Amino acid sequence: MTETLTDFTQTCSVGFSSLSFEYWDTAAGQLMTNYAWFTQTANQFQVHPTTAPIGSFNVEARAYYYISAEAANVYSPAIPFTITIEAPNYAPEITAGCVSRTVTGSGTNSITFTDANAADSHSILLTMADSSALPPWIAISGLEVEWNPVGVATPGAYELLFTIQDNGSPVLTDSCTFTLTYVNYNSAPVIDDADCANLSKTAFATQVITLDVADPDTSDTHTLTLTLTSGLSLPAWVSISGLTITFGSDSNNQAASYSFVVTVVDNNNSGASNGPLLDTCTILLSVS
Repeated sequence: MTETLTDFTQTCSVGFSSLSFEYWDTAAGQLMTNYAWFTQTANQFQVHPTTAPIGSFNVEARAYYYISAEAANVYSPAIPFTITIEAPNYAPEITAGCVSRTVTGSGTNSITFTDANAADSHSILLTMADSSALPPWIAISGLEVEWNPVGVATPGAYELLFTIQDNGSPVLTDSCTFTLTYVNYNSAPVIDDADCANLSKTAFATQVITLDVADPDTSDTHTLTLTLTSGLSLPAWVSISGLTITFGSDSNNQAASYSFVVTVVDNNNSGASNGPLLDTCTILLSVS
């Protein structure tokens, strides 16, 4: 017979219950009772795999009569069998990363885990804790849980279930839950610095600038205003259309330097509690 053992105490019996028994490790040429992980009671033996070496042992069991100190024991024919000790499978253990958060924009949770079976491979699964469909703004990449709710998510709490599974025998898992609470939040627009450069033109020339404005809130629209840092009214030859500024021809042919404050305000389309936001920059224009 062959006994394959893992991480529990295994009891095996060999017949002839009225006799005494010996169990031999045939490769080592010694009694199995010499091993701390092997115990014997009458015709039964126990193997404790958690303390036993990994591998296979060819064993012979012999029953015998003890006659006397002067007479030799009478032995039965040997009964051969094999004991195989296999490495036990331990479950992976999540150690960090299942952290509940209040989020207003994109971010990640980095999950970490340990596994006593270093050779195991693992599969990862991220689901909603209630088994509903995972929102498109939440994803898993390796051990990184990623989210980007801005412009697409409905404010509220989202409870997630993270599961890691090994490929051992038996297959074992560990899991954890955490909650992402999305709070509606308006992000400020950002004017490209390259649009706020020092400019120069002649009085009769026309120069046009169209601002490049970035905004994480993709559904927001933007309003441009332009003022002089001096507080004076804008020259008649300066006009605005959408995000485009036109410095036109000055019929007075007057050389001067101007400092303009550019302000871009979003419309807070999502209705976030932090209201409309803006960005500003300064354009210095030299007219000759």
